Amino acid sequence: MIEEVVPGSQPDLNSLSLEAALVINHGSPFMGDGPRPLMPNTVQAGLMSCFPGKPLEGELKGTVS
Repeated sequence: MIEEVVPGSQPDLNSLSLEAALVINHGSPFMGDGPRPLMPNTVQAGLMSCFPGKPLEGELKGTVS
């Protein structure tokens, strides 16, 4: 994709991974990946959703502060 946007600038993927300020990983320890060591600049976003949450119902309604 980078080559399409900036022709002739094929970056070294290893240097890109070492210099990244933030890495968003689609994995999650709850989805079969299991717990594993991660770099401090890694965020696991496997369970994040783009949909707003639904209001709580029943006995859970009102217990969240």
